[in-house]
Amino acid sequence: TGDIGNLDESGRLSISGRKEDIIIPEDGRVFSRDFIETRLKESPFIKEAVIWGKDMPYLIAFIGIDFENTMRWAKRRGIICHDYAELTEHASTEELIAEEVRDLNRRLADYMRVRKFALINKELDTDEELTKTGVARRKFLFEQYMDILKAMYTDEPEASLPVRLRGPNDDIRTVNARIRIISV
Repeated sequence: TGDIGNLDESGRLSISGRKEDIIIPEDGRVFSRDFIETRLKESPFIKEAVIWGKDMPYLIAFIGIDFENTMRWAKRRGIICHDYAELTEHASTEELIAEEVRDLNRRLADYMRVRKFALINKELDTDEELTKTGVARRKFLFEQYMDILKAMYTDEPEASLPVRLRGPNDDIRTVNARIRIISV
């Protein structure tokens, strides 16, 4: 079935995750990335979280904000933003999400802590980015955001992300957005 489970002494089976969601960092410890992603998405300000780190020295994440909750939070603080991208680029939003990640990290074992993240500058919405049930498609995101992944492991402060924009006449053009890498 692709599920990973454990049998206890009395023969009861507990499912701990999907085989494809298992991460084995460089130190060889095994755990499910879904465990961390689910905990991150418990924050009212985080809608999407995708963890990477297989065979790498530490874990990194792509995080998508919950636009409505984060916009309400920003307005209460007098922060003026007009759209999703502008809100994710604001330093206060970056710090808010960094604090949410730090809060989770304090409750996790060291090898499970997220060390760096990047805020996705748009909501995931296409069939390429999400499954029909709304789950992020890791393989697509991995390929699409490879430059950001590399930047997170090479200590770059930011990375370039090609973004397709649709104009008023339905013409499509590509621009490079700068995505900041945030260490926690």
